[in-house]
Amino acid sequence: MESESPVETDICDTRVWFSVKHSLNMFIIELTLKTTPVPLSVQRKSAEDAEATYQEIVQAMRSGGSQVLELTCDRQTDKKLALLSDGLAAVQIYEKSSASASGRAPGFFSMAE
Repeated sequence: MESESPVETDICDTRVWFSVKHSLNMFIIELTLKTTPVPLSVQRKSAEDAEATYQEIVQAMRSGGSQVLELTCDRQTDKKLALLSDGLAAVQIYEKSSASASGRAPGFFSMAE
């Protein structure tokens, strides 16, 4: 007997399947620091929350001062980041679908001036 994923087996209605599949998407806010090539990221469950977080970060970058940004992750609820806004080089936002292989999508950066 072939094994099927529980979601495909239990859900027959296409509209419900789309709704469940769509709800598995996460929105990634990826931060690039000036001093390290390894990006930091947090995830949001909704596009609105991701956009609000993105705008908060961009505003802190534009302010020119050094302020502490504290971020949490919707996917890993115990994950917390605190960083200084003047240490940010770029921020990127993109959607990660559960169906995508790598989860990395090409995007545009908001660069610090």
